[in-house]
Amino acid sequence: LAARDRVTAEGITINGLPVMAGGRDVIWHLPDLDLYYRDCVIGGPGAFVLPVRGWENFGDSIRRKLVLEIADTRPAAPPERLHRASAYDCLIGEKILNRMRQRDN
Repeated sequence: LAARDRVTAEGITINGLPVMAGGRDVIWHLPDLDLYYRDCVIGGPGAFVLPVRGWENFGDSIRRKLVLEIADTRPAAPPERLHRASAYDCLIGEKILNRMRQRDN
C-alpha cells in the first residue's frame, strides 16, 4: 500500500483489470479478486476496476480499459485522499505464498 500511496500522491492513477475467469491455479484463486483490487491495488484520480469474469470477455475488457484510460476523463485536480480501513486483507497473496512454502518444506 505504501508504494501505491507514493505514486498516487504524484498524480499517477492505477487502474485494475482483475481476471476472475477461473483456470488451473486454484491455490491463487480469490473469488472476490475485484474487491481486493478495489481496496488494495487501484488508486489515484478516476481510478477504476474492470473485472474480467470470463475468458470470452477478456479481449473486450482490455479494449474497454484502454478506451477509458485513453479518454482520460479524470478530474483536473486530484481528489483529496480519503483514508479508510480496507475491508480486505491486502497481504493475502503473501500469506498464500508463505503457506505454500511451509507446505513444501
